[in-house]
Amino acid sequence: MQANGRLFISGDELTDADYANLTMLGDEQIAYEKMSDSVLSKLALSGDLYIATSSLVELDCRHSPLAGEISAKLVGGRSADVHLQSIAFRVLFETNPKQAVVIVTNLIDSGDLKTVSAAAGGLAAAANLTIDPVARAAAGRILRALIGPGRADLAEIDEAVISALENAAQ
Repeated sequence: MQANGRLFISGDELTDADYANLTMLGDEQIAYEKMSDSVLSKLALSGDLYIATSSLVELDCRHSPLAGEISAKLVGGRSADVHLQSIAFRVLFETNPKQAVVIVTNLIDSGDLKTVSAAAGGLAAAANLTIDPVARAAAGRILRALIGPGRADLAEIDEAVISALENAAQ
């Protein structure tokens, strides 16, 4: 279906043809706000990173409980780009900070510092909104993992993220 010249999927079903049609469009041509939470959740877990990111953001804007569930799936094993992971971590730190800390702790322990860096970006964004004691502790742990001894190879981490984490850890 279309609204104001933008395509959206009506109902709760997402067919392969619908998905193929969406992937042919630019983000501005898709009316995410007209789609059901069910369709958005399927799109958020899809292979198209732009559509997945926009779908997750729309679910988060709606304060849908699915946003936290999907975020946990995205950061807990599914490969995604750093931008999608960062948004998923932000949503997870806002909706379920204890689960986010468990995931981050496992990532730090496994040495997956690229994903920890995405978590840092998500936590920094969440910290700009609100910070609870659990997230504050996570900020300190992430900081130590990213900029501790022997981590000079991660110099490309955004200074704003480091600054936000330092502020959140205080």
